[in-house]
Amino acid sequence: MSGSLMGRDGRRQRETPPAPLRVAVALLLLVGLVVAVQFIVTFATHDWQDFAARASHTLEAKGVFEVRIPAMVGTTVALGVGLMLVALVISELPVLCGWLVFRGRVWARILLTVLVGLTAILSLTEPSPTLALDAASIAATVLLWLPSSSAFIHAEHARRKVRAGRGASDAKSLARPD
Repeated sequence: MSGSLMGRDGRRQRETPPAPLRVAVALLLLVGLVVAVQFIVTFATHDWQDFAARASHTLEAKGVFEVRIPAMVGTTVALGVGLMLVALVISELPVLCGWLVFRGRVWARILLTVLVGLTAILSLTEPSPTLALDAASIAATVLLWLPSSSAFIHAEHARRKVRAGRGASDAKSLARPD
């Protein structure tokens, strides 16, 4: 592992994360930033009145009910904002998982792998305009599973357990250098 330092109290301080882990988290942050900007631009440039008019036309054609366009626009915008916020939160889950992995949460790496895997499968079934983002997410996930990243993640996990009072058998190995 890289960069182990001793604190003033004789206990090991947090080690410097290995380069693959730092690169993986940086890639996930970059992908998250690009996706967030895409969402904002899409929302800001969407023609909500046209969307409401098409929805109204579809509902009237099916005989559901007559819709007044002004009332429909407000409802459509509110629904659009809500759905965009939900989609934004879901799309940013890999960023959250990357941060949690960086903090030693082993389960977050597994969840991230599943999320990125599902995204890759969906990209194969339907062409994605964000192929570069998908490739960056896959690369980040691979970097998180490299031995140096795994060792750091597990060391952070053990350190967290010791700080929380669990894992007393690990306390001696973490408190004093070998």
